[in-house]
Amino acid sequence: MLQPVPFRVFEPGEVEHDFDRESLNLYARPVWSTSLLAKCRHLFERSKGAVPHAEFCDLPKWVFLEYLVCYEGCVLFGANDSCAIDCLPTVKLSANLRGWNERRHFAFSTSAEAIYRAILDVAKLSQLGRGGQSTIAMSDQGGMAPNRFYFGLDYQALPSAPWTNGSAYVFRRSDLPDDFEHRTIVAPKPIYPVLRVPVGPNDWPLLGSVSGVNHSVVRERQWHTMKGYPWTSDSEVHPHLSKRPLAEAVRKYIDERWFETIDLETMGHHVGLSRFGVLRTFRSVFGLSPHEYQVLYRLDRAKELLREGTAIGETAVECGFFDQAHMGRLFSNHIGLTPGAYVALQYRPIA
Repeated sequence: MLQPVPFRVFEPGEVEHDFDRESLNLYARPVWSTSLLAKCRHLFERSKGAVPHAEFCDLPKWVFLEYLVCYEGCVLFGANDSCAIDCLPTVKLSANLRGWNERRHFAFSTSAEAIYRAILDVAKLSQLGRGGQSTIAMSDQGGMAPNRFYFGLDYQALPSAPWTNGSAYVFRRSDLPDDFEHRTIVAPKPIYPVLRVPVGPNDWPLLGSVSGVNHSVVRERQWHTMKGYPWTSDSEVHPHLSKRPLAEAVRKYIDERWFETIDLETMGHHVGLSRFGVLRTFRSVFGLSPHEYQVLYRLDRAKELLREGTAIGETAVECGFFDQAHMGRLFSNHIGLTPGAYVALQYRPIA
C-alpha cells in the first residue's frame, strides 16, 4: 500500500515573487547530442515494462527520464520499492472541498521531483518521528533553460541518510489533462504506467544538495514573511549550515586521495573532528558516508579506465580496490553488471 509522504510542495505563483531564485540549486537539462538522443530513443523503443538496471551503465537515469519528458510525451511519478504502485495514485481531498469524491492524481514533468520521491525512505522518516517532513520548491525557467530546485529535509533526519531504492513510473502525458502540472488531476478511470525505471540514491544528481531544515523555525517565519525564501544562508533555518565547510573539506580530502585507504580517524585529524564527528558531519551535509562517497568516486574512475581499454585487473589496482574480485562485487552492486559485461557493452552498437 502506498504510504503518504509528508511533502510540502510550493506551486508556481504561490510564493514565487518572494523566492530568492539564486539560492536554489541548478538542475540543468542535458545537452541533447545526436548520439545521446539515439541512445535514449533506442532504449525506450525496446523497453517493455521495467528497464533493466544494467542498461544504464553509461546513461544516467535522470537523463533518460528527462528524455522521456522532453521527447516522448511522458510524465513521471516516484515511489519507494516498498510502496510499489500499479497505477497513478489517487489523491484524497477533504470532504468539504468541491469534487472531493472524484478521482484525482498528480504527476511531474521533471526527473528531479520524481526521483526524490522515489528514494526518500518514507518508512524510516516515520520512525524518526519529528524528522518526518520534507519540502520541495522550484522555479521553472521554461524552454531549454535549467530549472532551479530546493529540497529541504528535517535536519534531525538528514544525518540518518533516509534514502532507499525506488522506481520512477512513466505515464503518457496524453492520458492527463493539458494543465496537469502541479495540480491534482480529475480522471474518471485509473491511469497506468507504460514503463518503470529503478532508481537509487546515487542516481539523483542533487543528493548532496538536500538542505537540513529546522521546520519549526520555518513555520514561525512564514507567518510573517516569505521574502527571501528558502533562506539558505540563515543558520537558524538551516542548523547544519556551519558544518558544510567541514564537510566540503572532507570531500576535497577524499577527492585528492580517492585511490588510498583512508580511515575516519585520519580524515578527522585533517579537518579537526573526531572520527564520529567526520561521519555525522559528512552525512548531515551530503546524505551518505565518506566511505560510500569514495566507493562511488572509485567506480566512476574505473569506468573511465575500462572505456579507455585498460585491463580489468590493472584497473582494479589503479583505482585502489583490493583485487579484481573486490572491484567486481562493487561493480555488480552499484552498476548492475560485472566489469567484463561493462566492457562488452562498450562495443555494442546503439541501433
